[in-house]
Amino acid sequence: LIRHHLSATARLPIALAARGFSSVAIEGFVKVKDLPRCERVPLVLIVDDEPEIGEELLDWLDATGIPGLTVTSAADALRTLEEYPSIRVMLTDFKMPHQDGLALLVEANSILPKTRVLHFIVMTGHLTEESIQRISSGKASAVLPKPLDIDCLTPLINSLLSKSEGTQ
Repeated sequence: LIRHHLSATARLPIALAARGFSSVAIEGFVKVKDLPRCERVPLVLIVDDEPEIGEELLDWLDATGIPGLTVTSAADALRTLEEYPSIRVMLTDFKMPHQDGLALLVEANSILPKTRVLHFIVMTGHLTEESIQRISSGKASAVLPKPLDIDCLTPLINSLLSKSEGTQ
């Protein structure tokens, strides 16, 4: 694990990819992991405005052998989805500043090609009947309460990744 302090606008993913690395951006920091470079390798994108949660989930993904990336805002998530067409699952926090996870889900669906398979898992520490209804109407694959139960999350992500195999 390598950490570099960068400006928020740095375009390090492209520079590192040219050197054989992929990057994981976290609000001013980039964690460099040796991720597979093949376009067809499914990836998981973690979106949480709390960097420590994203880092913990990324470490868990790494331990399970699932390549992943993490960002701390919806805007960064949308840019990352465009840069990494192999992302197949987005695990996003529901309550975030500027744009919540549901708005991110709707916007991602509107800008991505209809042929691209992307499954959404929404996680929240603020689960109410209203939030469940809003998230359900947004076509999320699952809604999970925080703190996350990793024993439930692992088979869910594996199932969603297997559903997206063979699709572009």
